[in-house]
Amino acid sequence: MHQDLARAFACRVGPTGGLRTETSAIATWGALSRFVRFLAELPRPPQDLPGLRASHLARFRVHRLCTNQEMGVMTEINTIRLLLAQVQPASRLNPDVMDFLARRGSLTGRFNGRKGGIPDYSEGEFNAIMRAARSDAAAIRNRIRDSEALLALAQTAPGKVSPADEVSAQQLVAMARDGAVPKIAHPHLNNLPDWTACRQVAGRLFVLGDDIAPLLVLAVGLSGRNGETVKELPAEHYTNPAVSTCCFTR
Repeated sequence: MHQDLARAFACRVGPTGGLRTETSAIATWGALSRFVRFLAELPRPPQDLPGLRASHLARFRVHRLCTNQEMGVMTEINTIRLLLAQVQPASRLNPDVMDFLARRGSLTGRFNGRKGGIPDYSEGEFNAIMRAARSDAAAIRNRIRDSEALLALAQTAPGKVSPADEVSAQQLVAMARDGAVPKIAHPHLNNLPDWTACRQVAGRLFVLGDDIAPLLVLAVGLSGRNGETVKELPAEHYTNPAVSTCCFTR
């Protein structure tokens, strides 16, 4: 691990690196030294760089917060993050560490509370936002899951559909077959389309525009990536209970 980290440090202070002053180089060396000493004092320290996990970085942050201000710790974590980004080949790093390097904002340790900036959310505020996003996302999931169950019943055993669900079932079958939302006439506007009703029908099977915000907030909160990056990610992912994050395959 020392050899890998030394090479990464050499890249940071070299001609193509981002450190241009003696002060910045010394600060990076100090942060790296403290991180390595912290790892060495763990009950089961990683033996090499592939053994390093994002949970080690998270634990180091908590350890430093015991004796230092949050602003300094965030700067220190981001210093280590930038150094690890220099590791070559990148495959030397564990996938969850690579995902950690791709994060933005307070989850990576980047401090946004400088003069003139916007302070990060507090822990309570962040948790409240995530609870609301999870609740909205669960409602979206349940809404579509229930409709898919009715659709499956209508397609495989139409005789078992209750009279109360017959119209909804027919609409779902038509949407699943054609990908088009049935036009529903407005009862009081000379048979003009009732767009509110059409939208409600569409929401039974499709994700709507209003669904994007909570889904993006949840994905950003779980992965630490920014919204534009999240929109480009594939659906394939895995969860990492050790650090309570969601990791994407790209």
